[in-house]
Amino acid sequence: MSNKYEVIDYEQYKFFFKYEEDPPGMLHIYARGCFEPKDAIEIWFEGTEEIENTEYNRFETYTETHGIYWFWFDPDKRTKVFIISCFKRTY
Repeated sequence: MSNKYEVIDYEQYKFFFKYEEDPPGMLHIYARGCFEPKDAIEIWFEGTEEIENTEYNRFETYTETHGIYWFWFDPDKRTKVFIISCFKRTY
């Protein structure tokens, strides 16, 4: 696969989602939890809890029911968001 990422423009941001190597063509967030990019973007915008996890060099954003791990692809400009993982929240 020539593209490593699916890129989605939304508002003033670009969201990056990594493709799996096996199976090729499947997004990581779909392979791991059956989530689509729109799900992760919604969590990013609607999250009410955000944690900077310096141990893993990422941010964690949560809604009441879901969460995402992510980081800035361009920390200086803060317009490119790389979504690492999307998941249902468990208590």
